[in-house]
Order: sequence, then C-alpha cells, then structure tokens
Amino acid sequence: RDMAHPDAQMQAESVETILTDLGLVIDPVLAEQGLATPLIEAWNKWDILDEDARAFLTETMPEDRTVCPISALTGGTLAEMIDDPDVCSVIRASMIEAQAVGEALGVKFAIDVDKRIAGAREVGEHKTSMLQDLELGRPMEIDALVASVQELGRIVDVATPTIDTVLGLVKQRARLAGCYDG
Repeated sequence: RDMAHPDAQMQAESVETILTDLGLVIDPVLAEQGLATPLIEAWNKWDILDEDARAFLTETMPEDRTVCPISALTGGTLAEMIDDPDVCSVIRASMIEAQAVGEALGVKFAIDVDKRIAGAREVGEHKTSMLQDLELGRPMEIDALVASVQELGRIVDVATPTIDTVLGLVKQRARLAGCYDG
C-alpha cells in the first residue's frame, strides 16, 4: 500500500477484502500453522515520509491490537469510539497496558498514548478491519492481534487487566457470530 497516501489504511483493508472475496484465508495465526495464505505487506513510498510520519506509523501499528477488538464490541468507528469518554477510557487503558508490554520487551515509544489516540481520531469515521470482519461474518484475527499481547504480558510479567477483559468479551462476541473458533 502507498504509505504516503491519506487512505493507506483503507487501501490495506480493501486488499484484505478482495483476497477474502477470492476465497483466500489470510489469517496470520492460521498461516503460521500452514492453514491459510501468508500475507506479506509492502509499505510503498515509505522513503518519502518524514521521520515523524515513520515514527507515528511504526508506533500506531499496536493500536490495531487495542482499538480493533473494542470496535468489534461497540460497533463504533474510530471517531465514534474516541469521542465517547467511556469507550475512550477503555481504549486508553488498553493502549497503556500494550505499551507497558512493549517497553518490557525493549520497544521505545516516542509518541505518547494520548497523541496516538488523537492520531486515531483524525482518521475519522473509519471502521476497523476487525469490525468489518465481524459484520461480514469473516474469521477475526483475535489471537494474532489481542491474545498475543496478553501472552507477551504474562511472559514479561506485565499485568494486562483491561486487555484481558476486552479479549474475553471479543472472543465471546466473535464465537456467537461464528467468526472465531478459539
């Protein structure tokens, strides 16, 4: 996808939708087990982004691990969730936990959680890929996006109570919708 384009995230989700519509299973967890098509994403035009934009993109990738499952639970777009103080507080708490796990593993975060939330808000009325998967009855990447953070937290002895709660809720929501077998 064209990382310099304002709709880079939408481009990625469009590709995933097309591949799924073609009958390809692209779940990363299943791919590791040889049960799905591995997907390699190329970040085109990365070199023309300034240092701040590259740092923002690198650091916001973990937001998928916190915002996506919450959107699947609420049905809200990024803007709707962040504009709701109650939902935003859950997003913020889960992002702080995910950041603590990353820091325990040696990851350095140059952009603080509140700036990352503000950046997500700027995306606007966007539905996350996990919410789109739920709405379309497709397999949801819960283990790869959320359970992995919980597992890493346990390995490095970092508590993740908000992530644990969100994970339990989104697993049940996905199971009931037929989008998760775990």
